[in-house]
Amino acid sequence: MADILSVANLIAAFAAIGTAWLGIDTYRRQKEIDLEYHKEQLEREAVTEYLASLDTLINHAAYCEGSGT
Repeated sequence: MADILSVANLIAAFAAIGTAWLGIDTYRRQKEIDLEYHKEQLEREAVTEYLASLDTLINHAAYCEGSGT
């Protein structure tokens, strides 16, 4: 009976270690996904700011051209 309990405890320990490893791996992968999403979001914001600046510059050039300055 003691041998069966020892084997059961060993199996439970392996299962606990495996579960912990899967949890850590899942957490790490999610962090990588979050980091990539944040990077893409920053790139989109930079492009949006660039396009807004370009639009302002074009409008200013058109105004100057129209007013003769």
